[in-house]
Amino acid sequence: GGIGGLAAALALDKFAGIKPCVYERRNQEDDFGQGTGLLLWPNGLCALKTLDVDAYEKTKAKGTRIEGMEFDAFGKTNNGPGSDFYEQTYGEGVVSVGWADVHDALLEAVRSRGIPVVYGRSCEAVDVKQDDQVSVKFTESPDAECFDLLVGADGINSAVRSLCFDPTPPAPQGRAIFRAVVDRAALEEGSGGHPSRTTILARNPQRLAAFMPLGPDRVYWAGTVHYDDEEALPQSGAEAKDMLLSEDYNMYPELQKAVKATGSESIFYNRLKALHFLDSWVKGRCILMGDAAHAMVPATGQGAGLAMEDAVQLGMSLEGSMDDGLRHFEQARKPRCEMVQGMNNVGARQAYNKDKTEERPLSQEEFSRLLYNFEPVKWKESQATTAMG
Repeated sequence: GGIGGLAAALALDKFAGIKPCVYERRNQEDDFGQGTGLLLWPNGLCALKTLDVDAYEKTKAKGTRIEGMEFDAFGKTNNGPGSDFYEQTYGEGVVSVGWADVHDALLEAVRSRGIPVVYGRSCEAVDVKQDDQVSVKFTESPDAECFDLLVGADGINSAVRSLCFDPTPPAPQGRAIFRAVVDRAALEEGSGGHPSRTTILARNPQRLAAFMPLGPDRVYWAGTVHYDDEEALPQSGAEAKDMLLSEDYNMYPELQKAVKATGSESIFYNRLKALHFLDSWVKGRCILMGDAAHAMVPATGQGAGLAMEDAVQLGMSLEGSMDDGLRHFEQARKPRCEMVQGMNNVGARQAYNKDKTEERPLSQEEFSRLLYNFEPVKWKESQATTAMG
C-alpha cells in the first residue's frame, strides 16, 4: 500500500494484464507519510509517467519544479543544476513533493482501475509451493490464501523478506533523522529555504540540516544526528524538538527557526537503517522489490524512484511467461540497484566527512548518465528481441 506496492499493482494490471490485490498493514485512517517530502529525479518521473500519466501530472502539480540545489558544506558553498539542465539532458526535471501526494496520486490511479486495497492486513506466514503458487496467511484472516504471485513491496521492515528470504533485520547506520512538513506562512523570513531550490547544510560532521519546498505553501525540513547510544536519542516529538533547539544545533539557525514554528506532534523521527544486498530477490512465485529488496540510507534521493522503476520493469517482464519474467526482472534490476546503492553509500559517508574524499566506483558524470536515463520501453523491446533469438 506504499508507493512501491501501489506502483506494482498499476504495472501488473497495465502491462501484464494481471489483476492484483493490494494488502496494506496500516489502517485506512492512519497517517500515510504526511510529515515526509521526497525528490523525484528524471528517472523517477519517467517511471511514474509510464505507470500513469494522470498520477504523474497530479504529482507535478502538487510539488515544486526544482530550479537548483544549494550546498553549504563545511564552509564551502556550491550550487548544483536544476530542472532546466536535467530536462535538456535527460528529458525530465526534478520535482520536490510530499510523500503523501505521490501516494495519493497512485492510490487514485489504482482505484480508477478497480484494483482492490485491503487495509489492516500484514503478512504473517508464507509457504512457497511447488505448483506455481504461494500460500499467504495475513493477520486478521482465519485461513491462508493461495496466489499465483506474491510481490513483497512492504518496505525496509519487510515481512515477506524476513519470512521467505532472510530474517536479518535492517542494520542501524548510527544516524537518526528528524523531519516535518510545515506551512511556509508560519515560518520566519529566511528559515524555510529557497522557494524553488533544495538546501543542504553540513556545518558539523555530526549533524546535517536540509530544506525542500513542497509546492508554494509548504516546506519540508530535516535535521540529522550521529549517535553511539540509541537510548540517548529522543523518544518523542517533544524531545526531538528540544534537542534541535539546543545549543548543539546553534550552527543551524535556519533550522531552529523552522523547528520553533513546528508543533511537537508534527515532528517525525526514526533511526536510519539499511539492508544488505541479497543474492536473489526471487523464490518460486515470491519476489521482492522497492525498499524490501534494496533499502538504503537517504543520500541520492532514489528510494521512491527506484521503487517505481522496479514496478515498471516487473509489469513489463511479466507480459509473457511468469517464471521467465521473474528471472528477467531480477536480471534487469539487480545490477542497476546495486550500482545505485554503492554510489549512494559513498555519498552518505562523505556527507559526514569533511576531511577525507572516498574514491567512488563511478565518476559523477557516468553515474548520472546511467541513473537518469531511464527508458523502460527499451527493456520491453530487448525482451522481445531475446525471445526471437
